[in-house]
Amino acid sequence: MRKFQLHPQWQEVGEKIAREGGVALVLGAVDVGKSTFCAAVAFYALNFYQKVAVVDADIGQSDIGPPGTIGLGFAHPEMMSLSDIPLSALYFVGDISPQGHFLDMVVGTEKMVRKALELGAELVLVDTTGLVSGMPARKLKSFKIEAIRPNHLVALQRGIEVEHILKGWEKTSWLNIYRLPPSPLASARSFEERKENRERKVLSHFANASFLTFTLDRIAFRNSPIFATNPLHPSLLKYLESKWGRKLLWGEGDRWGIWLVGEEKYGGLSPLSLERELGKKVHIITVDELTDRYVGLASENGEYIEVGIIKSIGFAEKNLTIYTPLRDANKVSTIVFGSMKINLPQKKEDKYVQNEDISG
Repeated sequence: MRKFQLHPQWQEVGEKIAREGGVALVLGAVDVGKSTFCAAVAFYALNFYQKVAVVDADIGQSDIGPPGTIGLGFAHPEMMSLSDIPLSALYFVGDISPQGHFLDMVVGTEKMVRKALELGAELVLVDTTGLVSGMPARKLKSFKIEAIRPNHLVALQRGIEVEHILKGWEKTSWLNIYRLPPSPLASARSFEERKENRERKVLSHFANASFLTFTLDRIAFRNSPIFATNPLHPSLLKYLESKWGRKLLWGEGDRWGIWLVGEEKYGGLSPLSLERELGKKVHIITVDELTDRYVGLASENGEYIEVGIIKSIGFAEKNLTIYTPLRDANKVSTIVFGSMKINLPQKKEDKYVQNEDISG
């Protein structure tokens, strides 16, 4: 196998990590070369190991797997970058920003690292998002370090922007900390360039997708505004429809509240009036809020196997249709709602649209 030439500024640390193996977590702001470092070390490590894994936890600029997911893949001799690594497993976060999803990020990264080790990886490199400033970043990265317990922690920084994260781990015996300069080849990308890159990744992932129909009765739902409790009795739903003054397609409730689905957000009566009459919180959800929602598809063992986009929900028929690369609906037992919507073009001339953070 030919030897991969690490950049001179990274060579000593990169070779040390590659030879020692274990788990390496790479931190740094945007556009410092984190993905390049992971790819270079992973490739070089193939000189020593048969299985070298990369966990791509940069959910906004994913190289391994679609945006909004934490992807796991294994390095191979023909790779030139992380995007050349095929997806082996994924964890669905459902958004392109870690803000509001810290627990998902920590759990997902830990699960993917554990999965890589279970599959025999002798070195696991973890790429991360560019969120490094402020207390939120410090807490996210610190909980991630605590969860996956890497033996290598690499900080790529232009100045001291990652120091506030590193300081809390300097006295930890099982952790080696390395401070490295950014890649000299790294260049800043604009917001539009990042957005276009995400669009390409989404379009590529759904290039061979098709429509699958799922029966509601055989599917569990998580992180969903509906299908989480018992359906309302038809007579009660009819009564609420008469009070609301608009067509209601679905209703469910428990001791804490009632969730109603209609085609319009506002009716002839305010939700507050309904709440006074019913004595509990009333949530009004429109069909538009549910369709085009980005979702994760999980098997009966709880592992994510694909992503999809909800295209329609048949409340009367008790089914829903999802656009997904997955071919077999029977492999799915749980559908997990993400917090963003994706409107894929139906024709080449149609425009890709992505709406973020709609779940509240």
